[in-house]
Amino acid sequence: MAVEKPRSVAESPYRSAKWDEITEGRDFNQADAPLLAMLCQWHEINDTALEEIESLGGIHTAYADDKGNARQLPQIATMARASSEIREISKQLGLFKPREEKPQKPRAKVTALEILTKQRAQGPTRKPAAKVPNSA
Repeated sequence: MAVEKPRSVAESPYRSAKWDEITEGRDFNQADAPLLAMLCQWHEINDTALEEIESLGGIHTAYADDKGNARQLPQIATMARASSEIREISKQLGLFKPREEKPQKPRAKVTALEILTKQRAQGPTRKPAAKVPNSA
């Protein structure tokens, strides 16, 4: 069932396109619409912050304030917040597929006694202390 776009999403070309991208091929309920709208909004905030940074002529992360101190661009914090919100809302909507875990090799169970027995069989691991000649 197609979820009806809220007016705030439909009126924004960016958010409307993002909505279509997110909902295509997925089954959402109308109750998901507010979360979907927030997700589209956070995507737009993130992309706007990135565009602002790029408009400075390349990628910059800091600027000098009027006292000459280096300061983090406010857009960096905005992007970090947007990224966090995007991940959280995406999880709530079930957009992420769980990653397949690589099968782990079973570890052999070894007891302390087995380790000590093996070490003793290999002989001493330390070199004997050097003898100091008598200086008398």
